[in-house]
Amino acid sequence: MRHIILVLFSIVLIAGCGPQKLTNEQIATEKKAVEDQIAKFHRAYEAKDVAGIANLFSKGELMFFGTDSAEVLKNTSDVQKEFKADSELVGSAKLGTTRNLSIQVASMGDLASAVYEVPGDLVMAGQSSHALIRFAMTFEKENNVWKIVQGEGAFATTGQSSAELVEKMKAAKKK
Repeated sequence: MRHIILVLFSIVLIAGCGPQKLTNEQIATEKKAVEDQIAKFHRAYEAKDVAGIANLFSKGELMFFGTDSAEVLKNTSDVQKEFKADSELVGSAKLGTTRNLSIQVASMGDLASAVYEVPGDLVMAGQSSHALIRFAMTFEKENNVWKIVQGEGAFATTGQSSAELVEKMKAAKKK
């Protein structure tokens, strides 16, 4: 009998020491920390701070897609190489206020995802342009700091949605 009580006590003790789900307040705090990392990413990009950008990415396994099919970043060396090339190509970049931001934090607080868009004024190869850039990123905690482990950046088009293209197609058929 004593062994059964000891086994039950051990099971309860072990179960109670496992990972705990975050409270709503803790999740809100973690969302703010992810949002802060996104802001650091934008500031580092504007400042052409390649080392600062690389520091926001995981030192372990990662995957990040840029706006070109050749931009597949699998480690921090790739991140540094690509953002160094970006800093040479982009004369200046001014990113606006993040919009349509959605951050989800896993209940255990070890994984988070963010999707958002940000307007930007860019000078590339001497040409000024205004763009809407959309990002999707996954973050993981490393040494209690959120690091990017997956992501994608894409330039949004205007006038090319499926609904708009269908309308153009229907209008062309009527002619």
